[in-house]
Amino acid sequence: MLAQANYERAGETLLSLVDAGPTSELAIAAVQGLGDFLNRDIAKFLLAPDRWRSYTPATREAVLSMLLSRPQHLSGLLEAIESGDLPAGTLDSTRRNQLMKHKDDAIRARAERLFKQMGTGDRMKIYEEFKLKSVSSNGREVFKRLCANCHRFEREGIAVGPDLFDIRNQPKESILLHIIVPEYEILPTFAAYVVETKDGRTLTGLLAGETPTSVTLRQALGIEDTVLRSNIASLAASAVSLMPQELEKGMSRQEMADLLAYLKGESD
Repeated sequence: MLAQANYERAGETLLSLVDAGPTSELAIAAVQGLGDFLNRDIAKFLLAPDRWRSYTPATREAVLSMLLSRPQHLSGLLEAIESGDLPAGTLDSTRRNQLMKHKDDAIRARAERLFKQMGTGDRMKIYEEFKLKSVSSNGREVFKRLCANCHRFEREGIAVGPDLFDIRNQPKESILLHIIVPEYEILPTFAAYVVETKDGRTLTGLLAGETPTSVTLRQALGIEDTVLRSNIASLAASAVSLMPQELEKGMSRQEMADLLAYLKGESD
C-alpha cells in the first residue's frame, strides 16, 4: 500500500523501515516497496557503506535484486561501485555480464569499465603458475587437508561455504581464480559477518540463522555460536571472504594442480 502512494508521503516511511526491527523480513518488504519509486537517492541510501555492512544476507539479496530489476536505479547502483562504497565483487558474474550486455549504451559502457578488467592485484600473477600435469587421486588428500573444514564434495567435508557438488561444470581456470582471489565473487548468502559483543568477544562467521532475540554464526568445522541480540555491540558484514587468504601457500604447485584435477573429476 505504501509503495503505491506518493514518494513524499510514503518514501521516507519505507526508508526508515529498512533500518527498523531486529530481523530482515520488515526490511525486505520495505526494499521491495521502494523499488516502485523513481527517486535516484534510493540506491544511495540503500547502499551506504555502514547500512550495507549491517544487512543480513537476505536483505542484501533483496536490495541487489530490486536495484538490478529497476532501470531507474541502475545508475545509482553503478555509482556506488564506482565510488568504492560497494565492492564490485558483490555482484556475481551473471549479474556483471548482464550489465555489460545491457541495452542502454551508457549503462553498458559504465559496466564494462567496472567489470571487464576487474582488478585483483598482484595475486592474479599466480593464476598462470599452476598448470602442471596432475594426479587426481592425490588431489583428494589435498582437499581433505585444506578444503574439507568448510566445503563438502563427494560426500566429504563440512558445509560452511558453498557446496561444491556442481563445481565440475566450471572451467578449471575459474576454480583456480576463486581459490587464489576469494573476494572475486562473494554471494550474499556466504558473506562473512563480524559480531562484537558487549562482553568483549569478537566472532566472525556466516550468518546461519537469526531470530528476533539472537543471531547464529557458523564458522569453520561447522562450529556455531549463538549470540543474544541484547549482548551485541555491533553486527556488520566483512569486506573480506571467510575463505582464507593465500590458501595456495599451504600447498605446492603440484598439489594445486592435483586438487584442481580432483575437483574437475579428471582421471589419473
